[in-house]
Amino acid sequence: MIAAALTIRKCETLEEMQAASAAERGVGVFGCGIDSGAPLRGGKQDRRAGDGAFVERELVGFALAIPGLRNGHPYCIRRCWRFRHAYRNGGLGRRMKLYQRDDALARESS
Repeated sequence: MIAAALTIRKCETLEEMQAASAAERGVGVFGCGIDSGAPLRGGKQDRRAGDGAFVERELVGFALAIPGLRNGHPYCIRRCWRFRHAYRNGGLGRRMKLYQRDDALARESS
């Protein structure tokens, strides 16, 4: 079950970016042990990434996406998804993908 206080937004603080980086590598509670290689660079995570699902200030889900244009049309390559066990199979992945879609469409219109 997904908490009512859950929000999806960009990771903003250094601590959030460090948690997202650990999630991407599958460290700790996100656990799959795959390092897909987007490390923190100079204290900031590569800005192509950084969509997090938060309950209060705790990162419970992470999606790394690379936005781009193909033949003049925006698209988004899903590269990495990680969720804490309690937040799996409850629709959070779909919510995060829709958030990323809305973000990509907003970039197109600006």
